[in-house]
Amino acid sequence: MKKKIIVSSVALLIVALTMMSSNSGQMGAASAGCSCHGSPSASTVITMTGIPVTGYVPGTAYSVTLSASNPSYAAIFGAKAGFDLLFSGGTLSNAPAQTTINGLELLHSSGKTLTSGNVSWTFTWTAPAAGTGPITANIAVNMTNGNGNTSGDAYNMANLTLLEAVSSALPTITNVASSAITTNSATVSANVNANNASTTISV
Repeated sequence: MKKKIIVSSVALLIVALTMMSSNSGQMGAASAGCSCHGSPSASTVITMTGIPVTGYVPGTAYSVTLSASNPSYAAIFGAKAGFDLLFSGGTLSNAPAQTTINGLELLHSSGKTLTSGNVSWTFTWTAPAAGTGPITANIAVNMTNGNGNTSGDAYNMANLTLLEAVSSALPTITNVASSAITTNSATVSANVNANNASTTISV
């Protein structure tokens, strides 16, 4: 009888740990998907707002909102959603409740309850330095029906490209210097700054 109790306790512990782990996010899902929940479903619509469509301004901190919706889950009691989001550059901060930041990756630590089939998370993304160029944001969001297994869930993925804004400021030329001056030629060097990037030229 004592051995049976021990075995039962271990079994219950394994079940409990399995249930707990299923509620937390899976790193890498933003790129690899959530294959254990089937194939991507277009019924789950993913959007991300807060970064200008004209492009990010280097070094600027943006309040970004990741949202997802699926009308099929509006009437399901206990329906929740989770996500994994991976940026290729910049920095993440101000993780919302029930999420965690790991470098350039933000993911849920426990599922968030849907409201009429909708869910959102807001965080801060700070753009990288000037000259970095396009940044990618890979996203996976999973809608779950709360039945305790992977059936009846609907995940989807999105791959966004965030462009670096083109500066409206006129180019500037500084530190002009000349050398190797002869009657027929000379070498002229200068620093040129344009479109948030600078370089040194010599002619």
